[in-house]
Amino acid sequence: MHVRRTFLLVLATAIGATAVARADDPTPPTPATPVSPEPPPVPSEPPAPTVEHTTPPPAPAVPAAPAAPAAPMPVPAPRASDRWIGCLPPQRTWVPREEVTPPTTCERSVPVYETVRVPIHEERRVPVYREEQVPVYGTREVDAYEDRSVPEYGEVPVTTYETRAVPVKLALPNPFSCDCEDLELKLWDRCERVACGTRYERGIVGWRTERVVVGKRTETYQTGTEPKQVVAGWRTEVVEVGSREEQRCVGWRTETVIVEPERRRVVHDCVDVPSRLVTVTTGDPAKTEPLPGTTAVVHESVFSRALANEGR
Repeated sequence: MHVRRTFLLVLATAIGATAVARADDPTPPTPATPVSPEPPPVPSEPPAPTVEHTTPPPAPAVPAAPAAPAAPMPVPAPRASDRWIGCLPPQRTWVPREEVTPPTTCERSVPVYETVRVPIHEERRVPVYREEQVPVYGTREVDAYEDRSVPEYGEVPVTTYETRAVPVKLALPNPFSCDCEDLELKLWDRCERVACGTRYERGIVGWRTERVVVGKRTETYQTGTEPKQVVAGWRTEVVEVGSREEQRCVGWRTETVIVEPERRRVVHDCVDVPSRLVTVTTGDPAKTEPLPGTTAVVHESVFSRALANEGR
């Protein structure tokens, strides 16, 4: 790396000395002769792995005759355009690729089934009978009784009342009386009843309970016996109540099954990209056409970052 930079420094010094010599020439330059459009010396060298600037750095001061003030130093040609050729150093990058693992299969024996109808049984309890004499009942009409309360009569005392007139008076204070007695004025007579004696008359003196017939009712009574089958116990029996469909194995067959399914994954491979010539631009790389001799266009910041990483 040090040798490359030394070589570039010497080459830039030579170019600067040539420019100074042309400036010291008293013969004015021919107007029709333009600045040499040759590409810069650094990009034209394919072996150079890194180029930090396509424009050569300014040459150091040469202890020669001072340059004429009327003839300025010409500007290098690479800075006249927004794109130039640079050499990208070797790079190591990771390239993704999809790796497919085929499925893992094996053969196995699989039973073969068929549908058959199977009877369905269940247990049920069945009664056991025996003959016994059971009573026979009939109905008949009988009297219906109920208890009721009956009053008992006798002589009972009754109060006698009479009506009399009672005066209604109004008491007023008498200021002219020496003994301060009230002055009473009669307003009217009102009638009121007052007890004046007792008399005896026939009435209820008590109650007694007696049983009386209120109608007819129907009652049940035993008229005799008759033979009858009665339940003497229970027994359990198995009976068929229907049928159902059932899958039964009738043989075997061989089939291929997938033990592990197909797997896909992305694998990144490490790839070393050799150094190559590219077009470096300060504008949009997508809108810039590559210069002759190059196939790719990169931005100046990307190019500078690649050069900085190459020096580590």
